[in-house]
Amino acid sequence: TQLIFLKTHKTASSTLVNIFHRFVLKHRLRAVLPIDNMYLGWPTREGALKSYIPIPGVHTYDFFGSGHATWSKEYIRKLVPTGRQVTVLREPVAQFMSSWHHWHTDEHIVSMGGPKITLDQFLAQPDKYWKYAKWSDEALLHNSYAYDFGISSKPTPAQVTGILQALRDDFDLILLTEHLDESLVLLRRLLCWVRALLPRSPATRCPCVTCRFCVSAKALVVGACQSGYPPCEMRTSADTAANIDTVMSNGGCGCTHVAGV
Repeated sequence: TQLIFLKTHKTASSTLVNIFHRFVLKHRLRAVLPIDNMYLGWPTREGALKSYIPIPGVHTYDFFGSGHATWSKEYIRKLVPTGRQVTVLREPVAQFMSSWHHWHTDEHIVSMGGPKITLDQFLAQPDKYWKYAKWSDEALLHNSYAYDFGISSKPTPAQVTGILQALRDDFDLILLTEHLDESLVLLRRLLCWVRALLPRSPATRCPCVTCRFCVSAKALVVGACQSGYPPCEMRTSADTAANIDTVMSNGGCGCTHVAGV
């Protein structure tokens, strides 16, 4: 079993990595683990070959996705030559809001000599404030998916077309944060997993019940609000996913070989 997961930013990708790591540990697979525990080459493509902890005597691996990477079929496939490729995307406005709060972009603007501003002020005149932000702020907030897929935050139409073509041709499944229950069902069926690999955790509640990004969040780690706000009503989605799976089909994956999971 081999798998490549392009870990995008602020999309519940860390939740998914935790699921993948359980699978790796259960089956003693060889994972490409980042030296700094966060990045597998990001923000450069070629960095994927220089930022992991090599296993002595091992030249190819079973899982790539434990850290953030910039997509490059050329480099990543040198580490994991075969297997499925998946990634996760989130509605851009929610992803932007989450990134703004998580990376403390407003504080970066002040530290770089800019004024103290609110998110609304920034959105009203973004070009006025980008010059004060760190380069990573623009990479992570301004068309961050473009950056994650190996092009600049200001892509040309041809580059956008190239990304869309790569999504169609290179990836077996695109998960959606807003539909993570359903996405987990499709992932389970794609990889021929049993339901036990999906996360289970009790729901919790906190005072910020008005947070529109978290109240309906699906399959997020308890206490880890993806919007950057304090945690709201969080839950993992194994039970819901199981119900959806029952409705969608008989739960079979349709594979000719079912991994012993």
